[in-house]
Amino acid sequence: MIRAQHILRRRELIFRGFSLFIACLTLFLVFGMGETLIWFVGRMVIYLPFMWVAARLPDRLTGWRLIGLVIWILVDTLSYTLMAVWLWYLDDRVLDLFAMAIIVTAMLSVSWVRAESALLWVCDSISIAVTVMLVPIIYYLQGGGLIETIMGFGVFALVLVYFVMANFSVWRARKETRQAQGLEVARAKRDAVGKLAGGMAHDFNNLLTVVLGNLELARLTTKPGDRAEYIAEAERSAKRGAEMIKQLLAFSRKARLETRTVDVAEIFDGVTPLISNVLGPQHRMICAPVPKGLPKIRVDTGKVQSVLLELFLNARDAMPRGGDIRLEAMETTALDIPTVSLSVQDTGEGIAADRLSLVCDPFYSTRNKATGLGLSMVRGIVEQSGGRLDITSEPGQGTCVTLHFAAATQAVGTLPSEASKLGPHRAAHRLR
Repeated sequence: MIRAQHILRRRELIFRGFSLFIACLTLFLVFGMGETLIWFVGRMVIYLPFMWVAARLPDRLTGWRLIGLVIWILVDTLSYTLMAVWLWYLDDRVLDLFAMAIIVTAMLSVSWVRAESALLWVCDSISIAVTVMLVPIIYYLQGGGLIETIMGFGVFALVLVYFVMANFSVWRARKETRQAQGLEVARAKRDAVGKLAGGMAHDFNNLLTVVLGNLELARLTTKPGDRAEYIAEAERSAKRGAEMIKQLLAFSRKARLETRTVDVAEIFDGVTPLISNVLGPQHRMICAPVPKGLPKIRVDTGKVQSVLLELFLNARDAMPRGGDIRLEAMETTALDIPTVSLSVQDTGEGIAADRLSLVCDPFYSTRNKATGLGLSMVRGIVEQSGGRLDITSEPGQGTCVTLHFAAATQAVGTLPSEASKLGPHRAAHRLR
């Protein structure tokens, strides 16, 4: 949860850092307070490494790692909020406004950005409480009366109690929302299992009918040539059943992967001849050169090549009148770590937004003769490899399927997921 809190809100973090720099620069230019720029640099020295570490944390921490993280969070938050205490201590009304802005932004951050993580919420609340309760002490040190100071403690204590209660309500509401989403996901899984079982029963019944029928004809016929033909047809149907089992294993992420560190160029060199053989004369494959210095990826080479071949077959079938299919590799940060992305883009008719979310469901197909397991297999292999599958499509403009794999230097299996959105003009479905 801490990892997700830091890697899913880059824009907010960049805006916060930029705003903080502008505030410090303003204090320096107007009041000559060079200390604020020094504080900003120190703040970034503490905060940026914390972001880098938090983005790579496992979901569960224990022992000294947990203690170290708690201390780091407290230091990180106090390095921000104690700036407000210093500004208050200078006893200037304009600087008091800056101090209030610091406290308000810290409280908003706790309420809306970091409330989903109990550890962040508790540590940040402690830091804010320490900062706020220092205000009456500063007032007293600057000559304020004892009664006013006690009243200040009481007022700020009530504010902190309300702050904690409000944040607890937010946390509880989000927890209930996640539980409701979990129930919906469980219901969807039950529906998918039912659909999967029904589809398997139907397809295997057809295959067994063909196998048993041809074997019965082979037993009854007296012509050797016919017998060999019947047996061959039964064998082909049995092989189709075996291939369906392989696809089901890939869909369920139970297929065995023999991973190794490999260059993308090697994958492309192995699959492009196969693709050339299955494309018709009206289809053109465009294989973009692999960028120099592109990181290696750790995958099952054969499985990834099968995935690319399946995507090209889908693209070919989506363009019965012909068209271009482009294969490209690039380095991105789609997984919020160094990532190698492989994309297959066609110039076909595209997929409607209401159907885009269904294309990876088992036994769903837009083609009459397809099993509907192709993209399910693709998604299963990619996710089992620690990657992610993205599909973007615009009706009339074609479809782009992108496979994201962590660079070989990154750990596999600790990647965040984030929700996708369907835009009004360009549908984009992110499969998880």
